[in-house]
Amino acid sequence: MKRSRPKAAPLAAANPGKPANLREPHLARNIQQLITLATHCAKAGSRYEDVYWEREILALASKLMAAGKDLPIETALDITLKGALDADLDAHETLLSFCEAAAECSTIDMDGARFDTLLVAMPMVAWSRYAIASGPLGENDDVASQIAHELMIALHTYVLAHGTRACLSPFLYSIDQMPISFSGVHKLAKKLSLEALGAKRTRLDSAKLPAAADLLADVRFLILGVSVPEGAPLFRWQEDQALTREACAAAWTKHAKPILASLLPGCEFECLLPDAFFVSCREADRRVRPYAIRAAVSFLENTLNVKPEKVHAVIAAVGEKAVTEFRISFITPGQSDVVHGSIWPVFSAEEDESEIIRVLRECKISRITTPEGVFAAEHCDDCGAPLFANEDSEMVHPAWPDDAEHTAAHYH
Repeated sequence: MKRSRPKAAPLAAANPGKPANLREPHLARNIQQLITLATHCAKAGSRYEDVYWEREILALASKLMAAGKDLPIETALDITLKGALDADLDAHETLLSFCEAAAECSTIDMDGARFDTLLVAMPMVAWSRYAIASGPLGENDDVASQIAHELMIALHTYVLAHGTRACLSPFLYSIDQMPISFSGVHKLAKKLSLEALGAKRTRLDSAKLPAAADLLADVRFLILGVSVPEGAPLFRWQEDQALTREACAAAWTKHAKPILASLLPGCEFECLLPDAFFVSCREADRRVRPYAIRAAVSFLENTLNVKPEKVHAVIAAVGEKAVTEFRISFITPGQSDVVHGSIWPVFSAEEDESEIIRVLRECKISRITTPEGVFAAEHCDDCGAPLFANEDSEMVHPAWPDDAEHTAAHYH
């Protein structure tokens, strides 16, 4: 359904007329250097050596991101991911970890002092029969400022350590509106962190952001830059080690949910604990999966007047060498077409379809098919939408019945 890390845009798209050429000396050199550093770090035999290689990877990755050069990073990640040796996969995980760190955190010198900074995401898993809102925090600057003020009080009370300085982007993001590259995350992290330290605020040009996808269950994010004096704790559970993440999450949910409810009219939603950008994205993707299935079943029942017991669900494993997602097709009685589909991202090699089957059965769907084999991740050539397996194990485009309304209405 969603990415777990940013993907770089094709170089040709970013620089028209300059197609990507991996034989360019500086490009090949950066790719090889990233792979070499990550391989050395994965094989390091001491913490001292770990720190040395980590510092080198972070320096190079940060330099590339600051220059907007994502292609060497993405290429190095793809090469190590597709490597045949276990050592390559270890290098991939190492490189991915430090590229994420280089994008979302840094150390900034300002006014003779040094500050550690982090891009923090505040996820909300939402589901509704209406379109899930996204966009500016309020209908005007005064409303947005009031919402931001109340959220910052809750953040500083229940999540952030004393002495932290934070700046909230005044926009409710869908995953489609988030930065799509490491350099994009790096740029946003630097902007908000500097503004947290008192730099002049610049307006977000929201008109350039894409529209949010029309999904029955989805994630919305608020994003903030947080800065602390170098070496100081950033979160409450670091500052007071008697506190747990779970306790902070419970307190945050209790006090923040009434504030956040104004941003998600007509929705049920779950607040997740604000945390570093990338881990928040992955956790939100993980948590939204069962809600997406439940929302789909409820939507079919309410819109098509079809009882869940009559719905046929087909769970297709999708990927290349390994399963990267499951695509769940919903087929109604008397129909051979797939009327709706839901995607369940896979986050570990140990995952199978058992959790999906459990959720479907909780929704009272008992007719469940799991075709053998792994399907290619096919998409529609015209609109780019993912294809789903039908009863004959053919990947097809979902086709909503002609006499049924499918567009989600906006809540008023």
